[in-house]
Amino acid sequence: MGYVGLFDTPGLQPFLELSDNLQSYADEVKGAQPDEAMVLGQLEARLWDTISALARRESFKDSL
Repeated sequence: MGYVGLFDTPGLQPFLELSDNLQSYADEVKGAQPDEAMVLGQLEARLWDTISALARRESFKDSL
């Protein structure tokens, strides 16, 4: 909803960025060659780090 402007909150920005990054990752995986596995693995690890950091955010938990 934040992506289409229904919720214009700065707190949603990290989630919108994560959404864009996940879409980019999905597109890369679809067109990846076998020799690109290491690069995709690094990207996947960074995505997991981002997801974990967002899940631990106290400000996010307080707003639920």
